[in-house]
Amino acid sequence: MKNLGAEFNNEERKSFMEVWRFSGYLMGIPETILFRDEQDALQLFETGLMCEPPPETESVVMANSLINSAPLVIGIEKPAARRNLAKYLFSISRALIGNPLADRLMYPAGSTFGVLAWFRMQERYHRIMEKILPGRTQDNNFTRFTSLLEASAFDEAGISYRLPDHVYAEESGKW
Repeated sequence: MKNLGAEFNNEERKSFMEVWRFSGYLMGIPETILFRDEQDALQLFETGLMCEPPPETESVVMANSLINSAPLVIGIEKPAARRNLAKYLFSISRALIGNPLADRLMYPAGSTFGVLAWFRMQERYHRIMEKILPGRTQDNNFTRFTSLLEASAFDEAGISYRLPDHVYAEESGKW
């Protein structure tokens, strides 16, 4: 998220890591191999990347399908607009995951030079324009991409990330 322009203070970063550590614990990861802090998590991530096998055909199909179907998820129906947004999403995705993995996932070739910097600049511009002229920002690939991020916010659909307050479901409060 930081690569996309999100800014977190130390408390937010620490809280995020605690949530993921707790999630790992709930999924059964033994505490002896569960990361302790952000630095430990990054080191574990890098080690995992070194051991990760190449993506199989199903992974390639799934990754490409997700990006190509994303415009439909947010209601873009015109073929040209869908292709344009999918191209933008492939570009951002390639910049985020790196060229070697993007090539293994058979993403369309493209330069990643300045892609994330341009995205962050658009995000800042959009934020400023929303303050100056609320509701009047124009529809473009940036606003469409951020619409995808908003569509992934489960709270609006009645689904939340809240956890039960007791280990036994029958003794847990409403969550």
